[in-house]
Amino acid sequence: MQATTHTVLRTLFCILIAASAVLAVETWQLVDKDIPVLPQVITSNEYRGFQRFIKLRRIKEREVAYIRVDQSTGMQWISIFEWDVPVQPTVTTGQEIKIKTRARMDRKIGQHGSVGRISVAADRRYDTNVIRHADGLADPDGTFGGPEAEARFQVTERPDYPNSDEIRLSVFISDGGVTGERVATYIYKRASGTTPGPEPGKACGYTLGASMLSKWQSLGGAQSVLGCPTMNETVAGRSPQGTNGTYALFQYGTICTHGSGRLAGQSFEIHGDINVLYIQMRGTASWLGFPTSDEYSVAGGRRSNFEGGYIYWNAANRHTQAQRY
Repeated sequence: MQATTHTVLRTLFCILIAASAVLAVETWQLVDKDIPVLPQVITSNEYRGFQRFIKLRRIKEREVAYIRVDQSTGMQWISIFEWDVPVQPTVTTGQEIKIKTRARMDRKIGQHGSVGRISVAADRRYDTNVIRHADGLADPDGTFGGPEAEARFQVTERPDYPNSDEIRLSVFISDGGVTGERVATYIYKRASGTTPGPEPGKACGYTLGASMLSKWQSLGGAQSVLGCPTMNETVAGRSPQGTNGTYALFQYGTICTHGSGRLAGQSFEIHGDINVLYIQMRGTASWLGFPTSDEYSVAGGRRSNFEGGYIYWNAANRHTQAQRY
């Protein structure tokens, strides 16, 4: 494949830069919980004017009775909801926090209609350090999925929001979106100081993290298809798939290291014409996302895989093409 110049690469890849610091492994500690005083009655006039009375009654610290009466039909539901405190008192970058939710029907009078449901969500004011993977959505009769559920959140670094020192995971009672009441919030604070990321090493006078340095050395170092790095490892743009990470430019290519997700800590290289197209498409910030393989041989050419698709290089005409999965 034809080598590319560093000048072109550096100009195009600058789009990907979100910050200038090497990622570190941040640590948050579960330090507090907020259990609000629940209102005795909530009145809602939604659903074509049908007036409904909803009572939330705390039974235990993590157990609530949800009582709904619809005057227009005389239907009444009494549902019990439970949830767990997060299992992880301490969580680090890339680690998941889990909260389990449960619901059961205590009494149901009348027919049809939806019952209350419980959900868990990352508080929107404090979500800069949380990727929401899945809400815990449980309901007594299984209309919305089932009586048990598990909310999963993955903590990630967001260098573009450096002042976010707090994570809040909140539990809500909802009746389908009309009324929602927060019944608990679990508060994580950033631990004092941070745990350093991989020990950096020097390559042709530049600093690379342990994973990236190992990848570069395994390819042959300065004598590899990449040549020498031309910058220190730095933060790359977040991918549409939600992955954070780092990158470094080399004389003839690029190495990207996943900082979160299933490939966290792994590095992959892109070089030559495939690298040129990848950078022109805005690299990790494009729909391709982070690379998930090194370049490898396929019938008629070469290929590199990415989170959202792949790039194929045709040996006959030396053209490259990006393809979604």
